[in-house]
Amino acid sequence: MTSPDTTATGSEPIITQQGSRALLNFFKTARTHYLNQYRSFIEHQRSSGRVGEAEVLLETDDTRLLDGLLVADYCFTGPEDASVVRFEPTRGLQFNPVEVLLNGAQIIIAQLRWDEVVITSDTPLPDADSLRPWFDAFLEPQDVPEDHHEPLAYVLHSVAFEEGKLIIDLGSAPTEALFELLLRLIQGGAKEIRVA
Repeated sequence: MTSPDTTATGSEPIITQQGSRALLNFFKTARTHYLNQYRSFIEHQRSSGRVGEAEVLLETDDTRLLDGLLVADYCFTGPEDASVVRFEPTRGLQFNPVEVLLNGAQIIIAQLRWDEVVITSDTPLPDADSLRPWFDAFLEPQDVPEDHHEPLAYVLHSVAFEEGKLIIDLGSAPTEALFELLLRLIQGGAKEIRVA
């Protein structure tokens, strides 16, 4: 069920929805929007004639990243040509803010960029140890048999910790990755979660 609430943000109504189906459908739209552009990016890199590979797991010295791990969007791997290329989407998903009520918690989505999901909460965010089982599960390549496009690894690309925020590059991970993270926050006591 969808209902506009014009009192929440002045001129932009917040669309209120309830339940997991609404949230998963919204995430699916955002993911598809991103992956259509990401696949074009990969094809462009491959057509350059340089040797390379998409979604390469790298260990970094970046202390903000969970376990210092990053799945690179694309790596050129030639002996004299090794480099990492970051994908920057050119089209963002446009929508009015969305509020979803889930398991007694309010999830407010003001913006959703699949490769840069910023999450804040009214309770402290989980630390690296608490997030590791979730992170490890979605860092492993997934089988997505219903996807008829060129195969991707279906993995998270990174999780970064920054001053009361989680910043997640969901990469090609399935929608369940973000949904399960939000459920973890709710199970940890969160009553208001913001995604921007």
